[in-house]
Amino acid sequence: MNMQSAVVVQLVAVAVFMLSTVKLTSALKCYQCDNLITPECGDGAFDSTKLDTCDNGNSCSKFKGTYNDAEYVHRTCNNPAVTEDTCESASEDFDNGDTVTGDVCVCDSEMCNSAPQFAGSIFLVATALGTALNILA
Repeated sequence: MNMQSAVVVQLVAVAVFMLSTVKLTSALKCYQCDNLITPECGDGAFDSTKLDTCDNGNSCSKFKGTYNDAEYVHRTCNNPAVTEDTCESASEDFDNGDTVTGDVCVCDSEMCNSAPQFAGSIFLVATALGTALNILA
């Protein structure tokens, strides 16, 4: 590979990385459902038609716990905004007074609350680009 091609590849790699970190200010789309009302909202056979635009949400969330000895999953829009993907222990209160404990993961990109676990997509892109640059160099 000649020097000019190497420079073009490096510029494209930098542009892709920068574009992957840019956030647009349009309304965020998150999956909104829970598997008590919609059984397809769980981690198994996920119903991807439950995608909604978040009017006031700046991030998406997915809560996963156990309720009445069964898996409980609740996906929704979330306020306030988060600056990075994060997961932590949490609880949800139901109208009937019951409380469910589990883990909540919050993220701030389109449809990010769909997966069983959140993935570090920017890390994967950066790793792939670094590997490609090393191969081409």
